[in-house]
Amino acid sequence: MKKERTIGTEVARRRAAEEQLRESYAAVQRAHDDLKASQTTLIESEKMASLGLLSAGVAHEINNPVGYILSNISTLADYLPKIAETYNELKGIVEQIDETHPLYKAREAIEAKIVERDIDYLLDDTKDLVSETREGANRVLDIVRGLKNFAHADDNTLEYADINNCLESTLSLVKNELKYHCAIETKFGEVPYVNCSVSKLGQVFMNILVNASYAISGNGRIFITTNTEDNNVVIELEDNGSGMSEATLKQIFQPFYTTKPKGEGTGLGLAISYGIVEDHGGTIEATSTLGEGTKFSIRLPIDGPSRGSDDQLSTDN
Repeated sequence: MKKERTIGTEVARRRAAEEQLRESYAAVQRAHDDLKASQTTLIESEKMASLGLLSAGVAHEINNPVGYILSNISTLADYLPKIAETYNELKGIVEQIDETHPLYKAREAIEAKIVERDIDYLLDDTKDLVSETREGANRVLDIVRGLKNFAHADDNTLEYADINNCLESTLSLVKNELKYHCAIETKFGEVPYVNCSVSKLGQVFMNILVNASYAISGNGRIFITTNTEDNNVVIELEDNGSGMSEATLKQIFQPFYTTKPKGEGTGLGLAISYGIVEDHGGTIEATSTLGEGTKFSIRLPIDGPSRGSDDQLSTDN
């Protein structure tokens, strides 16, 4: 009987030891996973920092020549009416020369050259070209502003800013990614300025828009709205892409979770976005129907995370 009790005690001790060993192994595994996650995040942060420096340099280099172009285009736009007015005056004078005038043959030659070189058309078309060139140069400036915002994505300084402008700036930066298969519709309300980090919120909007583009096959639509509810600005970004199952939807804000093929996504974009919005004292939620699309709803308190008392975000994320 005593022997049986001894054996039972030994078995219990072994089981306890095995259980302790399993717990220790699980703790080591968790520590390993946390270290691996931190390492990956650090690598991504270094990549983003390097890309930010590159973006800042590119933005600076582009900004100067575009400034020259816009300045010259503005001057040319001022010249054109005077050229057109002078041309029309001279054309009127030439038309007054009748067949009895000694310069009538010169009139015929001048009118022939006008027709041959299609001067009337060239003057009209030049106005359109100037207008389109100015529009294109301003579009480049929008991209430059977007690059500058991206370059300062690690800036935690808060400022009161127009969320609608922030969305427009982000759209300018990702427009090339979207324009071939996504129609962008916006309905911006008259919203108050929000105490925020413009660059960090731009990163949130960019992540969502790029994900929406990835979810849309063929021709799709992205609908963006802003409005005010209580003391919050509400931003909604909705697409009619492939949507997500309930199981997927529950995991999208988890670090390193991605539905993209291996090598095409880190799974950090939405997790970082969640942290940024949370740092602003706001909330971000997603609803989705498989095969129909996804909608992200972001609520940001107007006075920011500190209700206006601090001027910087947390740097923990």
